[in-house]
Amino acid sequence: MNNCIRIDRVCAEVCSSLAQILATSYTDVQGLVDYCKTICEACADECSRHDHQHCKECAKACRECALACDEFSK
Repeated sequence: MNNCIRIDRVCAEVCSSLAQILATSYTDVQGLVDYCKTICEACADECSRHDHQHCKECAKACRECALACDEFSK
């Protein structure tokens, strides 16, 4: 579970940072959006390996965020 907790924390920080930067209307964010998608996919993959309900919910939220990052990029 150590890796799961570690990647959860990194994912949460990246998503939070991206949300705060997007709130400023700053437009040069594609690199961060791409990284957010990558870390969300990795987090979802890791959380999917565990049977805990909170891991399942985290995996679902991360997949939704990765999809939102894809939509942002279009």
